[in-house]
Amino acid sequence: MANIAGNPAIIGALNPLWAVRFFLLDPALAFLALGSVVLAVTGAETLYADMGHFGRKAIGLSWLTLVYPCLTLNYLGQGALLLAIPRRCAIPSS
Repeated sequence: MANIAGNPAIIGALNPLWAVRFFLLDPALAFLALGSVVLAVTGAETLYADMGHFGRKAIGLSWLTLVYPCLTLNYLGQGALLLAIPRRCAIPSS
């Protein structure tokens, strides 16, 4: 949350028009990126996989009230950090 507060413009990333523009500009790369998004979301499923014995309603409620908001804050915070100090987060070249 500190990184988001330091760069609140990152909240604009939640605008779905960015995804539409991405698919229009580079469909192949957008398709590959969408695969990464699916992996990230399905990987988050493991956070509450053990809750299966509580039932579908409990899993849905936990996803909407805890997991999804936490993942969103996490990814927005990482994006804000990248915008603030891109050189520090860059992968070093060989």
